[in-house]
Amino acid sequence: MNYFIYSNKKADAIVENYFEELIRIIKNSEYSTEISIILTGSLSRGEGSWTVIDETLELISDIEYVVVIEDSNNSMEIHQMIEDYNETAISVSNPFFHIDFSVVPKRHLKKLEKKLFIFETKVNGRVIYGEEDITSLLPTVTINNINFSDVFDIFNHRMFSIIYYGIDKKVSDSLSSDQIMRYIIARNGLDLLTIYLISKGRLESGFENRLELFNSINERISIEEENFHKFQNLCYSIKAWGNNEYEDIEVNYLLTEFLRFTSLCLKDYRMFKVSNTTHNILHNSRRLAGRIKRAIICRTIPISRKVYLEELYAAIEADNLTKNKLNKLKLYNYILYGYPSYSTKGID
Repeated sequence: MNYFIYSNKKADAIVENYFEELIRIIKNSEYSTEISIILTGSLSRGEGSWTVIDETLELISDIEYVVVIEDSNNSMEIHQMIEDYNETAISVSNPFFHIDFSVVPKRHLKKLEKKLFIFETKVNGRVIYGEEDITSLLPTVTINNINFSDVFDIFNHRMFSIIYYGIDKKVSDSLSSDQIMRYIIARNGLDLLTIYLISKGRLESGFENRLELFNSINERISIEEENFHKFQNLCYSIKAWGNNEYEDIEVNYLLTEFLRFTSLCLKDYRMFKVSNTTHNILHNSRRLAGRIKRAIICRTIPISRKVYLEELYAAIEADNLTKNKLNKLKLYNYILYGYPSYSTKGID
């Protein structure tokens, strides 16, 4: 299988070896059960990224997947077992790579929230192991039933990621701060096109497919949209980790363009009206309950998601985050979305 924009057998082997060992661990455990594993995210679409640091090949894109289990009785134990495996499974020095997964009982698949992640998993998810047609059990997500609360949250997720994974993280000894920031802006900037297309009533999976769709629906493209398209193409190229070719691209330029097109997409998105469904209302009620629970834990009343978005925007634009301001943004993000992790000592 090809998982990356720039094909590399060593990078492919890292992914395949990871899953081979994961399957072995689950099958040989005391919680052995019938499982299927669905690879999601950029690796499932062949849009992953890798790089070489100090002569060692490293993954840049996350490994994201869903473990579907037949027996739900041991889901928590299986989740913990995978967490333990992930601690030492793949060693990297770069700040980008993570392993994200969820364990879902098979009978719950049809009831999952109709959001962008489920749409992309159903369209492009690769079954690494188990039932080949397991993705057919996922709900069908369309432009008419997608949870728009989830889509709106993409704005906040992407701007917070620029702060949390870029501005706030220690720079690797092997990577310059500009290399890190270029990649982070490019990766998060690509999802602006996702939102833009949804605001135009179009739902598409994959960065490359969205760029092609953007071309097809803009025969009479405005100057602003033409610049947006150029920015998206640049982000896709940088996301592939072609840093040697883009060292002359200023980080401030990328940040300015990111903020400019965030405003453009937000304006278009707010003008796009869509009716909600009972299914989404139920899931949004659960989201609200989670926020209330986390607010009680933190003993803090959070600001609204709209105000939080404005504060994130202002923080990136001003580029003068104080430690106190940064901690507040992290706290709000935890209450609103459940991460970063929280303990009695504060936000991680």
